[in-house]
Amino acid sequence: MRQQPVGFRPRPRVLRSANPARRRHRTDANGRHSKPGGTAPPGSSATFAEWGLVTINTRAQNGDAAGAEKATVQPRQVPSLAAPILVVEDDQTTCDVVRAYLESAGYRVVICRSGSEALGFVRQTQPRCLILDVMLPGKDGFEICTEIRRSGSIVPILFLSARADEPDRIDGLRVGADDYLVKPFSPRELLARVDALLRRSEIGPQAPSVIRLGNVELSPTRHDVVIDGRRVALTKVEFGLLAAMLERPGWVLTRSQLIDQLYTGDRSPALERSVDVHVFRLRDKLHAAHANVAIVTIRGVGYKITAEVA
Repeated sequence: MRQQPVGFRPRPRVLRSANPARRRHRTDANGRHSKPGGTAPPGSSATFAEWGLVTINTRAQNGDAAGAEKATVQPRQVPSLAAPILVVEDDQTTCDVVRAYLESAGYRVVICRSGSEALGFVRQTQPRCLILDVMLPGKDGFEICTEIRRSGSIVPILFLSARADEPDRIDGLRVGADDYLVKPFSPRELLARVDALLRRSEIGPQAPSVIRLGNVELSPTRHDVVIDGRRVALTKVEFGLLAAMLERPGWVLTRSQLIDQLYTGDRSPALERSVDVHVFRLRDKLHAAHANVAIVTIRGVGYKITAEVA
């Protein structure tokens, strides 16, 4: 099975003649024959394998199951607790590829799949950069960008969209975007554009040395939690959950947002239930250490952390 560029959407199949001599091949601008299917951006490959994202083994000609396609994602770096890059995209494949490339470069990534979810996240925290699709459920990317700019935010925004016409690109820049990249795209080019945006903006905040709420102190650099001078032992997942909530005290974090910050890949219902289990264990450990903060469950939504009033 041939892998197509990110964002490629194949055309509907057309019945062809059974006689190979009557089949017509497409030709490019130089008159050369080409095979049906998508084309990669100039200078890049049509397969994720050659882009360096996945390793592809295609099905053997004889249909042997042993030759079935396999995809192995390269190991990713663990996201830091620095401000994240917010990716607003409703296509799962595009989300996975963009996340893989950004995290391999050391960036922390949060995924939102609708305009309302993205605006809610931006109101809670200041991301380093936004990668924003145009065609989204509910509010489109242009409306989201307009609202963000009206709020006074100068966060860098890059549109990543299949709307490739010149009027669309101009509209995107006029509503406040800093860059516009058309699908299908090269992930390496996307990463280079993000790097350039962050170099120019110089607004990427460094991870704080200590995050405090009540008598709880969390150090991202030392990866420890101290309550009233005593160190509290937490698992990696519990530490990540506490850090995510302490970064935005009082704000409700959905299970989806917590999963995006802690995990990559699987988003099964079982994973959401495991987040609940980790939160319950974290709450018990904070209570046992006499922390004067409370993790509050917002039924059907998620969790928030608040300082308890004496």
